[in-house]
This record gives sequence, structure tokens and C-alpha cells, in this order.
Amino acid sequence: MIITMENVGPIKHYQFDLDKDFHLLIGDNSVGKSYAISIVYLVLKSFCDDDKIYYYNQENNHGINVVDDENSILTERYYDKIKIFLYQKNIEKLFMATFNTISDMKNRYNTDESKIIVSSSVLSLEYIISNCVETKVKIHKKIKSQDSQQIRDPQEFDDRIIFYCKNPVLESNDLSVFFNKYFVDEIKKYTQFKYFLPASRSGLYQALSAFNQILLELAKSRSFLKSTMTLPGISEPLSDYFMALLDSGNNHKNIQDLMMENNAVPDEKLVAVVRQIEKEILKGTIEFDKISKKIIFISDHANMRMDLSATSSMVSEVSPIWIFIHDILQLKVEKGDIHAILFIEEPEAHLHPEVQVKLTEIFAGLIQCGVKVVMTSHSNYIFNKVNNVLLAGQLDPAQVQVTVMRMEEGGSVGHPLPVDALGVDDENFVDVAERLYEEKMALFARISG
Repeated sequence: MIITMENVGPIKHYQFDLDKDFHLLIGDNSVGKSYAISIVYLVLKSFCDDDKIYYYNQENNHGINVVDDENSILTERYYDKIKIFLYQKNIEKLFMATFNTISDMKNRYNTDESKIIVSSSVLSLEYIISNCVETKVKIHKKIKSQDSQQIRDPQEFDDRIIFYCKNPVLESNDLSVFFNKYFVDEIKKYTQFKYFLPASRSGLYQALSAFNQILLELAKSRSFLKSTMTLPGISEPLSDYFMALLDSGNNHKNIQDLMMENNAVPDEKLVAVVRQIEKEILKGTIEFDKISKKIIFISDHANMRMDLSATSSMVSEVSPIWIFIHDILQLKVEKGDIHAILFIEEPEAHLHPEVQVKLTEIFAGLIQCGVKVVMTSHSNYIFNKVNNVLLAGQLDPAQVQVTVMRMEEGGSVGHPLPVDALGVDDENFVDVAERLYEEKMALFARISG
């Protein structure tokens, strides 16, 4: 499953491979790294927040007759009759809540068509960005109907998909089944639960927690309210982050209680990840005050309980990561095997290099537990630790995508860097290091006379 952005916002071209387990986006400031992962998050959210995908035939709304002179094959001339009405309003709502208007998503550096393409092996869904979102679909395989008196699922072959029907007409329901089976279910297979941690987590928590009840209600109703009054912009990923913290607090249970209630053994690797954050980074634990709706940090070194907003910047930056990982652990105990993806902007913020390195180790452990991780970073320490993790065999190079975003004519372009068992070539940080070294040598030479 591939998500492609072409001429969207500051981005001229970027591809996101959902099959990969770890994504690292690097590059200069203002080249669209956060924009790119926000788009990915919103696209996934648009498919995973509802249960069904619905087919809509714009021309007659009664199905497509596939009987023709090509032996009941649905050929290219039928493709342009198929329109997806489903999710179009949903994706528009998410985009508008994040980027204010759809037209604001057009490329800022050229006038080429702006679009987001979501592609599976069977079909592609294309969102054309103008003043609204127009949806197009392209099916990559031939579709054939076959008479059958029994209810049977569609059968996929290398070059075609067969629908088993009581008559040669594919009804809307048949195509709804098709889109769900070969598109939506494939997305949900990877991203059943999504978490987005924005940059400046500590400052956001302090600001938002002071108005949590008001902002929570505004965030829930922002699409309706924006049509009648002007509100401070709260992007969808940001409001999701804050509401997820509130939900985690309301539903939080410790690991021991979870095991007793569910008569289950938690994922030991994931428990180890949670404990590693507590012991090696936070040096304390997290609790929730369900009355005040506050996150409380309890230090190992002193008998102190502090509101998260009163802790160090390191604790307040890392604690939300702990909360979301614990939430994933809790869901695994309660629901069994789940699929989760964690988006995080600049995990290095406010962290000493030693903590950045430890946190990168923790992300590698999280990936080994089946959780996908997507991050942006400006940290050479994180980049180098990723290389060491690959050298140590803790991550499969085939499951890692490192992309350097570079501003070019017409917008920013995402360039995938080669990844293998020896690591990733440094095409982002080394130039700065070399310039600093050369500057230092020149200064020494000048001092020496």
C-alpha cells in the first residue's frame, strides 16, 4: 500500500510505503516533513474511523452491466463510470480541520495538479485537490462476473478478479464488498490504531490542559462551528493528540490489574519497552488523576507527585510517548493482536543526546513488537543510532524507509535513501559536520599565524 503526494502544500513529490515498519524523514527546516506525515495520518484516519466503504455509481446508481463483447470483462471504458462517494466528505472534513481550506493545500511553488494517491495492488484511489476534493478510482485488474447460485467471496488472480453473481450485473453492493475487501481492509490491517505526537509536546500539554474541557468540546464540534463563527485553529492531529491523552487517562489501568481482569499474559517485549522508559529515561512512573484529569509524574528519587506541567521539559516531552505505548499494551491485553502506528514529530526535542539515543533504542524495540513508527527528526544522534540498530540486526533493512526531503524547483521532493544491513548513507548531516570542521581548521590556522 503506497500513499503518494504530488504538488500538495510545499511538497512536489513524496511516497510513503505503508508496508514498511519504520519511517524516518530528515531534511532542512520548512521542507514539508511534518506536512507529509500529517497527510499520511489524515488519509489513514479517513479510512479507519468508519466501518464500511460505500460504492456510488454517479451515472445510474443501479450497478454496472458487465455483459459485453469481451466476455464479461469490465474494461477500461467502464472505469471512468465508477466514482467513490464514500469518504470524500470525511477526507474533506479532516483536511479542512487541519489546513483551514482545501484550496490552501495546493502546491505553493507550482501550478500543477495537486493530488494524493492511495494505491493497493488491486486499485488506486486518487484525491484531486482544488477548491474541494474530487475522488477518482483506477482498478489495476480486470473484473469478470461469473454466474453462481451460491454466495461466494470474489476470487483474485494475477490479472483479474472474479465476482460470483446470480446475474451478470454487478450491483452497488458487490462493488462495496470489492472496495472493502481489497482496499479498506488492507489499510486497516496495518493501522487499526493510530497515535500522533506533535512537536513541542510539553508546551502543548501545558497550554491545552488549562482549557481541556472547553477545547475538547470545541474540537469535537469544530467542523460545525467553523461555519458559524471564527475559532482558533486546532488541527486534526493536534486535537487527536490531546483527546487521546484524555482518553488514555480515563481508561488507564496498570499492567497487573489488566492481567487479572483479562486472565491474559501481556506482551512481554512491550512490557519491557514500557519499563525501559520508566527506568532509563523518566526515572519514575506515570499516573492519572481521574478527578482533575491531570497526568501525574511520580519520581523514583523522591517521594514527589507532580502535575506533568510542573516537571522538567524532558519528563513532559517523553511522558506522552510512554502513555501511548502503555495504551497500545493495554489494547493488546484487552483485544488480543492489534495493529498500531505511532507518528511522532522531532522526538529529540528538549532531550540530551544520551536520552535521544536511548529513545531510538526504545523505538526499535517497539517496532519489534509489531508497532509501526513514523518520525521526523533533525537529530544526527538519532540518525546515527538508527544506523547502529541496523548494524546490530535489530531492524530489518527491508522494513525501513529513510527519506531526505529537499527543496527543489516546484517544491520539496522526498528522496528515499538506500538502506541495508550496514546502515543508511548520510546525505543530510555530514555536510554541516564537514563545514564546522573546516571552519575550525581555518580558525586554528589563523590563530597559529
